[in-house]
Amino acid sequence: MRDNPAVLSFRVMATVRIALANIPYPENRDDSIDRVVAAIADASTAGAAIVCFPECYVPGYRAASRPSETPDAAFLERA
Repeated sequence: MRDNPAVLSFRVMATVRIALANIPYPENRDDSIDRVVAAIADASTAGAAIVCFPECYVPGYRAASRPSETPDAAFLERA
């Protein structure tokens, strides 16, 4: 059993820090990218290996109270 790599891998568990991004509503799609990049940098500095963002943060939320930009596959690819 001692020479079995599968058994050995369970003896040491890695610690992974996960950051939950709680960032303000972006002004537009480009602003969302700027905010995401800054949040990733901040989380990395704090030791996070994974950063979780609200669903649809980058392409932008659709809301009746805010103007929304049309869907743009090329923007998402660049983002």
